[in-house]
Amino acid sequence: MEEKYVGKCNNEFSDVLRRACLYKLMINNIEVNMYILYLKKLDNIFNIIDNYRKKSDFIIIVVEDQQDIDYNLVEALKRMGVKVVTGSVPVSFGEKVGLGFVKPVVGSKIEKIFNNIKNNLYNNKLLLIKNKNIKFIDCELVFLPLRCYNILINEKSSRHEIRVEHGELCFELASGSLVSFDEGLKVDSRLSELGDLDETSLLVLEFLGKKGEASFEEIAEIVGSEERAEIALQVLGEHGLVGQLGFETFILNNIKINNNNRVYSLLVERKLLVPGNPKKMGKLLEPTVSVSKLDRIISVYGRIKNKYIIYYPIYLGLYFDEGKNEEIVVLVDGVSGVRNEELEDIVASSDMILQIDEIVEYLVNNDGGCERVKRMRVDDA
Repeated sequence: MEEKYVGKCNNEFSDVLRRACLYKLMINNIEVNMYILYLKKLDNIFNIIDNYRKKSDFIIIVVEDQQDIDYNLVEALKRMGVKVVTGSVPVSFGEKVGLGFVKPVVGSKIEKIFNNIKNNLYNNKLLLIKNKNIKFIDCELVFLPLRCYNILINEKSSRHEIRVEHGELCFELASGSLVSFDEGLKVDSRLSELGDLDETSLLVLEFLGKKGEASFEEIAEIVGSEERAEIALQVLGEHGLVGQLGFETFILNNIKINNNNRVYSLLVERKLLVPGNPKKMGKLLEPTVSVSKLDRIISVYGRIKNKYIIYYPIYLGLYFDEGKNEEIVVLVDGVSGVRNEELEDIVASSDMILQIDEIVEYLVNNDGGCERVKRMRVDDA
């Protein structure tokens, strides 16, 4: 199933229906309409469903609020061809309708970028030597998946007031680290490698999200032992998610969202974001952290309004150091054209390095990666 375009959501002033979203999809080159109906409750919905069935091929009902759902009602809806989902739209579907990619720098600039990097590799400022044995092999355009959220964040002030902030958060999916955007993609170290969180730490995080603060004894009771509680709190603290009041009370750290964390909006405003799938232009890197786990973590901080999968362009450059008989891989931001060493470190320490190794092996044994990229246009996607 490939997305063609997405229609806008309409707010419905109804006791039953919160909003309705129309998605126009292409299935086997046939355009179909699908509605997602966000419900406040399941009572008296058949008239509404009949109305939307007249103009829709598929219907998904999303019950956002936690409530008991009658089994017979669900079965009746299934017989009508209506799927019922509780909590939120399934991640797999959400990724399809939110899919987009960022336009990369293409053309003759590519050769200049990699020549400049080669000159920097020649001149090792730390050792004060010039290494003339480094040769450029080839490059490839790859796309790094990002998970972006539009979220209403609940924040407690020092006067115990509850404030709600509209914000955006975006994470790279090699390690689950927060990113920002300013001319290019940057790693924000405040929330790092969230993909490494284990289930026990997640349980503690979700517990603190509901209570706001909890004693060590309460947390130990939730996870089953003081030892497990101590380890989980240490892990959450290292990731910047949990803080401490006094000796025995732990709190959920507030997330301060900067303007540059609005990655999705900034890309849209600068007309860099293109709807669709860029797999014809380059290699799509697969996420190596659990997207559903990341969704759970972010939902602790507030209500997720929208979520997106965005593919961000990265140029992988391959060099060979003949003196040391080793390959050098660099990652270049596909928008700014600047080498991103922070991202290199993240990818190298994640499971995504296995995908990078496959691309390197391909470049060693095949020609033409950079030549293809220099001839490329964004509308080739």
